[in-house]
Amino acid sequence: MLSSSSTISVILFSTGLFLYLLASILLWFGLRGTTRFSGWPLSSLILPALLIHGFILYRTLSVGSTIHLSLGLTISIAGWVSAILYYILALRLKSWELGLVVLPATSLTLIAGSALMDNTLVTIQFSRDILWHIALAVPTYAVMCTAFAQAILLILQDRQLHRPLTRKQMTGLPAIQTMETSLFWLTTTGFLLMTMNLVSGAYSSLILHDQTSIFTHHIIFSIIAWACFGSLVAGRLLAGWRGGIAARWTVAAFFILLLAYFGTRFVREFLLVSI
Repeated sequence: MLSSSSTISVILFSTGLFLYLLASILLWFGLRGTTRFSGWPLSSLILPALLIHGFILYRTLSVGSTIHLSLGLTISIAGWVSAILYYILALRLKSWELGLVVLPATSLTLIAGSALMDNTLVTIQFSRDILWHIALAVPTYAVMCTAFAQAILLILQDRQLHRPLTRKQMTGLPAIQTMETSLFWLTTTGFLLMTMNLVSGAYSSLILHDQTSIFTHHIIFSIIAWACFGSLVAGRLLAGWRGGIAARWTVAAFFILLLAYFGTRFVREFLLVSI
């Protein structure tokens, strides 16, 4: 029989997941023109979902001078911050289409936060250097996740332009030029944040280990992802990259970033442990 605390956790998890998925479905039908679309129904679903998600994270995190982060909890935090960034941008720009990617992805991070909760816990001692590094890493991932969502929609928009009669169009998407501008604004911002994040990481490594780099898989993939996003920004400025090329480059770079942030830790904590 479930304890009172477990029952509350199940109710919170189920409600948050339901609201994220319901908002995703509403947005999907709205962009396809199946239903009349407006922002307020989405806002009324997303805001309580974010609050519930945040409360779940608050209940899970320990309070004190240390924080215990499982892989699932780390993924859940990253998804939550990405959804917050999306919600703020959507309210400000009156443009909700990115939720077609962000909201389902956040639902998956909420599931991961529950499913991957019992793996190895990492205890982080709060120090000024570590806090600065985390403070840069979380928004960096959030911006890049938003850029990934924009790239996916840009790919869909590009396919619609080249295959206009193959399927029902998503008529609610912005003009492709607007989406391209948003994509490169996001990737440029994310690249600058990644640069500062790598510098702060090297400094933290110098303070903690008396060396500027420890060439783990995490560091290597982070540098590769940084180089990919840097190449994308340079390609836009110097060669005029746009449309499908820029979007596919963004998607590839984002998956490398995922490997750097979560993939190497998943292999270390789950796959290698079972061998």
